[in-house]
Amino acid sequence: MNDFDKDLKNLELPYTMQLNNNSNTLLITFAGISGAIGLYPFEFFKITKSFNVDKIFIRDLDQSWYHKGLKDISTSIEGTAIFLKKIIEKQKYSKVVCLGNSMGGYAAIVIGKLIGADRVLSFAPQTFLDNENRDKFSDNRWQEQITLLPQNIDKKYLDLNLFLKNKTTQTKIELYFSLDERIDIAHVQYIQDNPSVSMYPFLEGGHQLVQKLRKSGDLYRILRNHLSDSKEEKILSVFKEIESGVAIQLSLLKHNVEFDTFLDFYNKYATLQKFQGELLYQFFGHINLFLKNEMKFSLADEKIRNRSIYTRDKTIDWFSSKINKHQIFGTFINFGHPFLLIHMQVGSKNLHIGFVKYETIDDNYLIVPLKMDDLKTILYKTEIKKLAYRAWSEGWCSIDCGQYDDLSQTDKLATLTNFIQTDWYNEVLNPLIQTCQRLNHDK
Repeated sequence: MNDFDKDLKNLELPYTMQLNNNSNTLLITFAGISGAIGLYPFEFFKITKSFNVDKIFIRDLDQSWYHKGLKDISTSIEGTAIFLKKIIEKQKYSKVVCLGNSMGGYAAIVIGKLIGADRVLSFAPQTFLDNENRDKFSDNRWQEQITLLPQNIDKKYLDLNLFLKNKTTQTKIELYFSLDERIDIAHVQYIQDNPSVSMYPFLEGGHQLVQKLRKSGDLYRILRNHLSDSKEEKILSVFKEIESGVAIQLSLLKHNVEFDTFLDFYNKYATLQKFQGELLYQFFGHINLFLKNEMKFSLADEKIRNRSIYTRDKTIDWFSSKINKHQIFGTFINFGHPFLLIHMQVGSKNLHIGFVKYETIDDNYLIVPLKMDDLKTILYKTEIKKLAYRAWSEGWCSIDCGQYDDLSQTDKLATLTNFIQTDWYNEVLNPLIQTCQRLNHDK
């Protein structure tokens, strides 16, 4: 667990940051009254893990809609905005997104505008805090916290209609709310006439809408549309929906995909099966290229005589429900060991990567059974706990990486399209490479 993840669990910290990810995008998230985002902070940021973005998470320890500032940093909401703006200017971000739920949604709007963020994603926010409007709309929630507001707050911060009229930044504000929560509707409608505001209603979810959106996958989709540069994931979602009967235009709008962009993919692949098959085919190729260029390993596929090697036709067919997925195919890499090769394969529904044993016959490789003594030698050189013996075929060992026949699983798609940025690289491929180096050192 990294420092950012640990700090998320420390409820006494006013903020925690994860910067310097070589990203041009910054996500600033503001906690609500409970110190959460409608979800536990750790749970929320787990959703964003596949996005290459820098992150700042801010808590209002005083529970005063951020008007008392951040402990040891600022004494007002404007001071907090200045603090964040200095970070943005230093890091030179080209895109800044502010997000919050409830009280955090209020802060995302105000601070987002003050710092000139590109986009605000505000879930069930408060847009007025003054007694007059709270009485008018019968909003008697959080009475204790309302009394904590400083007495000298500028009226524009108590009435966001006044605040937004005075701000000329290009910040776009998206309001997400549930139609079964009367008071939340009143708050979003209160500022709906401002040209920078767009409204996104959902049928149900109440004030805890974020939780429902997480369960339905809509929260991830909303975040992905603003934080991810991955065209493949959005196109995959569109392909799946139109093949299930969803209208193309509706799906394109939902996933923030331009028609011309989708048309380029459609003309090239035409079906979801071909698109997914191409991603798997390219993944095998990218792994081989990486190991060749970065590790100076060599591709052994042309020398293998008794195993099935991946092809574009095989990877496409593998995603067809009509094909028996017990077919096994993959790729072999020579890392310089006298009797072991790296082997990556798919079979049934899962992806495996590990080691096979070989013998050389007429400059070709014959895969032979891996003995338990061989496995013990490998395990002695590695700390990979999931590396296990497989009795299939001749016998070999591998790490079972899980199902890859459903690329709607975000982490699986991310592995295929940009493995170097994923947990799979850190937890599977890189430890495997280190094992190869140790095995070669002592051969």
